Amino acid sequence: MEALLLERIGDYFDFVDFSNGLHGLAIADVAGHGVSASLHMASIQALLRTLVPLSQSPSEVMRQIHKLFIHNIRFETFVTFFIGAFDSSTQTLSFSNAGHQPALVLHKNKSKKEALEMLWPTGAAIGLVEDAEFAEKTIELNEEDLLVLYTDGVTEAVNPQNQEFGRERLIELSKQVNKGSAKQIVQKIRQGIEEFSEGRPFADDTTIVICKFK
Repeated sequence: MEALLLERIGDYFDFVDFSNGLHGLAIADVAGHGVSASLHMASIQALLRTLVPLSQSPSEVMRQIHKLFIHNIRFETFVTFFIGAFDSSTQTLSFSNAGHQPALVLHKNKSKKEALEMLWPTGAAIGLVEDAEFAEKTIELNEEDLLVLYTDGVTEAVNPQNQEFGRERLIELSKQVNKGSAKQIVQKIRQGIEEFSEGRPFADDTTIVICKFK
């Protein structure tokens, strides 16, 4: 699994194993910019790296992070957060999505045709609702399946005509470049976004994580 962070401080991604040996992956986006957003994200990173090795599921981690985080921020901001646990023995991904952009899964079937699955939020963003509940879902993954995680800076990138890149363009671009290594796919998606933007600077934090399963 490989990832790319595009020069921003309000986004975060990480890979940390759970206590039961499942491979954890996470991406998050703090509302706002600047030093405050950076400090809040540092807090999320510390909580994630402390809690995941002691936990067995994404929803368990999400509940604990929310409980600890919400009393520190006093409803002044919120964090969208996706965390997954990949079980290589069963080829499944369990995930909990706290208000984050829906992850994209491009499934390769036996005929090598792609089917799109979107991993929609299973709960509100962290810090937004005091008594929030975070459900957990599980999907099956097979060889050559592609998981695309991203923050809203990707879909909200604009060109000189003020058109947004959008989720549909990201889906189509992911389908077009779904060959080669995860690193190559990240590079091609980045190139596609930059070509669409025609040199216009990104207005928001922009992070892409690509996971390709073998």
